[in-house]
Amino acid sequence: MTLTRDRRFLVGFATVAFFSVLAPDAWRNTIGWYGYGVVAVGLFATSVALLIRRRSEWRADVLPWPLLAFSALCLVSVFWSNYPAATALAWLLQLITTTVGVTAAVLLTGSELIRALGRALRVILALSVAFEL
Repeated sequence: MTLTRDRRFLVGFATVAFFSVLAPDAWRNTIGWYGYGVVAVGLFATSVALLIRRRSEWRADVLPWPLLAFSALCLVSVFWSNYPAATALAWLLQLITTTVGVTAAVLLTGSELIRALGRALRVILALSVAFEL
């Protein structure tokens, strides 16, 4: 069994993704903005690799079409924006977040998503208490 087929790896990936979305300050204050960027790019690259590697397991009818349409609208808005560079950067960040979320939603079951969210919240709570102590 390869790593991309291991359910524990997928739940761990989702846990790190939930942690990164729910507690980004933990990353930024611990390893800095560049380190946080490395984490975000790593999550994005892992998401793309998982989607490509396991493309036979997911179907197009489970994709969140309204979210994908919104992403397309955000991309098109770059052309009429007064700040195209900033808008393009915001679209890129939104694309990264959407890709990670869609990967988790498409490849994990509902109970695995809940388990990953629970683990991420427990880690956040434990780190918060440890920081306060």
